[in-house]
Amino acid sequence: MMGSRKKKICILSLLSFLLVSCTKEYIVTIKSDPDNVRVYDVRLGELGYTNLDVQAEGRGSEYPMLNLTFSKEGYVEKKLDILKIKNDQTVMVTLHSAPTYLYVESIPSSAKIKMFNKEGTQLTFIDTSKITRKDYFANSRYQVAHDLDKVMLQLMHQGYKTLTKEITIEAHKENRFSFQLEKVKPVLKVNSIPNGAEVYERTLGFLGRTPLALNINWNQLIRLSQKYDVMNTVDVNLQLHVKKQGYKEKELVQGFQLYNHNPAVWVTLEKETDKPGANK
Repeated sequence: MMGSRKKKICILSLLSFLLVSCTKEYIVTIKSDPDNVRVYDVRLGELGYTNLDVQAEGRGSEYPMLNLTFSKEGYVEKKLDILKIKNDQTVMVTLHSAPTYLYVESIPSSAKIKMFNKEGTQLTFIDTSKITRKDYFANSRYQVAHDLDKVMLQLMHQGYKTLTKEITIEAHKENRFSFQLEKVKPVLKVNSIPNGAEVYERTLGFLGRTPLALNINWNQLIRLSQKYDVMNTVDVNLQLHVKKQGYKEKELVQGFQLYNHNPAVWVTLEKETDKPGANK
């Protein structure tokens, strides 16, 4: 009786051992579009490049499984889990071209962006923030056409000089650029003979006394501009009024460049000779 029981136990143990040690092996053929895609498995590691055959193994009651990652330069990475493999099979994987992105950082931020092709035509591109806007702005990621290579980039920001730069864009990648914009600081210089004359501008009021060297700030330029959009203004007219006690006042209209050097304005005042108390 005891021998029979031991025999049963031995048989069960043997069956259990055979069941556990039984290996399930299947061939998974992996093909891809495009060809030559790198294939990686979480447990097996690097498997090679498509097209290839992979031997999937499972022991005991476990079925083989593969946890695959497919990658190729210029394409979006793809993951695929093949669970409970029960037979030889073929898997076809399609990768999609990676988008071409452009990210331009401007200092200060939020400068307006314009891009032009080699022929000077302004280009349009996709705002990935999905916000519908009339203008494009820096410090945002944009999707651009794959066939763009060299383009002319223009950055505009109130109070700063417009920056124009040729950039090279690599397809199927995120292209990142950063640019420091230069502040607009046009200087008005007014000298007079004699010195010490008061200088006024019709819109801005009192500016100072000669010899005068004054930075005209952006808010003042906006007030002086006759255009609705001062970003499109390259020069303004200053209506100057120069006076000094004992001398005839003088008025003049002076052109003033926003982005270029402005030479000093020289004003010669004539003495008043027909008024009592005039300088002699």
